[in-house]
Amino acid sequence: MPNLTGLDLSSEMLAMRPELPILICTGYSDKLKTTEDLPQGNTFLFRKPVGTDQIISTLENFFNNS
Repeated sequence: MPNLTGLDLSSEMLAMRPELPILICTGYSDKLKTTEDLPQGNTFLFRKPVGTDQIISTLENFFNNS
C-alpha cells in the first residue's frame, strides 16, 4: 500500500463505517505502543504471533456485546 499505512487504512474505513470491527495484527510497530494509539472505534490489536483462539474469542465478545 504505497503512501498508506494499515493505521491510515483503518481510520479511513472507520470514517465510512464506524461500526466496522477492525483487527490489526503486528509483529512490530513503534506507532502502536498502547491501545490508545489505535484509531477510535471497534479496533482490536493483536501482537504476532497470535493464535486463532485469541481472534475468535475477541470477535465472539465483540458480537455478543454489540
